[in-house]
Amino acid sequence: MRQARAKVAGWVALAVAAVGAVVTFFEITVVYPNLSTESVTQQLEYSAAHPHLPYAISELLLGALVALSVGVLPILLQTRTGEADSPVAAGTVFGIVGLTSGALEFITAAWVVPMSVAQYSFSSYFYGSIEAVSSMSAVLGTTFVGYWMVTLGVAAWRRSGMSKAWAVLSLLVGLIELFDALGILGVSTFGQLDNFALVLWFLWTGIELVAFSAHKVDVGRSIAQNQPA
Repeated sequence: MRQARAKVAGWVALAVAAVGAVVTFFEITVVYPNLSTESVTQQLEYSAAHPHLPYAISELLLGALVALSVGVLPILLQTRTGEADSPVAAGTVFGIVGLTSGALEFITAAWVVPMSVAQYSFSSYFYGSIEAVSSMSAVLGTTFVGYWMVTLGVAAWRRSGMSKAWAVLSLLVGLIELFDALGILGVSTFGQLDNFALVLWFLWTGIELVAFSAHKVDVGRSIAQNQPA
């Protein structure tokens, strides 16, 4: 049963990594160049040449996948890295809140970017409310997820539930997220470092969990076959 949960969590993490890579690509090639334009006319011209529908769809899908990960990743990783430790348990709570906030950020961001082009046709209050929710969710999600990953990295380093390389990666990605929450990275292509780091973390986590569950199944079958009849 535990191997099945690990496999499901692993595939969810891999799906988050795949869609997250697509979203990051759109943000670097479409969204941030659009934000750098100075006039409304330039924004409209740029947006007409670069449709945002694929980006909005990928953001919605990413939000749904991150929301799904809330139910499978935090508790499983807590079990793998230190179930009884208070810091890990607290980090799990932070992870659940952070991932939930991240899902909300992605879902609202799917509306913010297309609306930013047509904001003069919408109620400014409505647009501002959506943008505010997206911004607050981003800060909250980044901060909480950063703390969660730092606690996971420290705990995994002391135990054998996950690899040492994964522990180091979790610690580094957690610190990057916390730096991003403090505004140290800034809004730029370099500022996408946190997105690249998260994609790598979900990819690595997914591979480890899927490989671990497959290894456990193989070991179980080998033991069963070697049992005397």
